[in-house]
Amino acid sequence: MSYKEQGFNINQINICYQILELEPEASWEQVKLAYKELAIVWHPDRFTHNPKLQQKAQERLKRINQAYEILRAYYRKQHASASRSVAEPPLPPPPPPSQKQSTNFPNRTSTDKKTTKEATLSLNPKDINT
Repeated sequence: MSYKEQGFNINQINICYQILELEPEASWEQVKLAYKELAIVWHPDRFTHNPKLQQKAQERLKRINQAYEILRAYYRKQHASASRSVAEPPLPPPPPPSQKQSTNFPNRTSTDKKTTKEATLSLNPKDINT
């Protein structure tokens, strides 16, 4: 499906990639990472000491946000059209509910339980003086 059929202008998409400092063949994961990095770099709160730079950062962050939103819609639409054209495999069954592990050990004797309790008691940090 072409850009126009999906309701996107190729020039607009390419500009969005440029704003996010990416190549046009970037993956969605690369888009998200670039967006996060640029949002940190250009966040206006970093420029409170200089109102002129803060204004510039606000404008730049607004363009970064717009580019990200356009690319997000583009990738969603691409994914939706791809999933309609190819049958998706069925989801695996959900895992069984977790069962609480039994604390009873059938092969233990009562003396084993005492030694385990004694060993636990002897690990008290107050008993270690070195």
